[in-house]
Amino acid sequence: MNKQNENFNDFEKLDLREIINSKVSSELRSSGLDDQKSKNVVNDLAAILKSEKQELMQMASSTHENADEFLKYYTYSDVGRKIFHKHEELVTAVYGQQVNFMEMAIDEKTVDQLAAHLDTLNSVKFNDFCEIKQTTKQPDPLFKNYMDKETSVDLDKNITLLDYKNSEMNKKLLSGLRKEISKHVKSPFVFVNTRAWITKPGAERFGPNDEHLDGFTAGHMKIMIYLTPMNAEFGYFTINGQKIIDRKPGAAILFRNSDFKHSGVPGNKFPRICMEITLQRTLLNSTQTHDGHPVGRHNYCITSAYNGGTLEL
Repeated sequence: MNKQNENFNDFEKLDLREIINSKVSSELRSSGLDDQKSKNVVNDLAAILKSEKQELMQMASSTHENADEFLKYYTYSDVGRKIFHKHEELVTAVYGQQVNFMEMAIDEKTVDQLAAHLDTLNSVKFNDFCEIKQTTKQPDPLFKNYMDKETSVDLDKNITLLDYKNSEMNKKLLSGLRKEISKHVKSPFVFVNTRAWITKPGAERFGPNDEHLDGFTAGHMKIMIYLTPMNAEFGYFTINGQKIIDRKPGAAILFRNSDFKHSGVPGNKFPRICMEITLQRTLLNSTQTHDGHPVGRHNYCITSAYNGGTLEL
């Protein structure tokens, strides 16, 4: 048995239907679905997760020799993207389409607490993660942002990345945000990753500071929180050709980050301090259970949204 099959050996013993049936069924019934419709949705979800498991195990055993490689290739393969898309179609069929983007505001006390907390954190460099190994044994289910040395050096010149962890303060923040955004996300969802950084004044319009789509797998969304004012001096945000500017500290935007072009705009005088929270629409509410990662993007696989945020299938 090769290394990948050893990693996935225990997965053969898991009954996905037993894991998801009671919790997802309860969530569906609480949303108004009758027993038969709930059962049909659970069966559809179980089929999607079974298909994902089969594809991962096949890829692990026959396609790539390195665990970090097969995870990466699965996530952005045609079959991986199709499975994520099928899951999002199921969620949408039950709960409807999420908003494209919306604004909200974090209260002043929370903004002050977050800013003070960020001030105590160590910084890390994008360059530290150029050769990061991603395996089935890693402590989180996150696909990391691969980049070459040249790109990482350019990012480090313009952005100070913070070593942000899923502290009690972050858990409280996520809990409060869930209450605020649930009606806009429309479906249950899982918080996937939280990170923070400081954009240097006068930074180049490069990377996250240039207009872009994130290219995440289907169902993921982002929340951007600004702990500094949003104006020309501190910087602001653009999405779908619109400027989000002239806002007080605590301004936040929930948006479909892979469907609408967006950009951070550096300040011309002061640092721009922001946080980024990634979530995934699902059929079961769950929170971020791991520390996250400074260059984390999104979940590798759908099952991680249902099993407590791990890579156990």
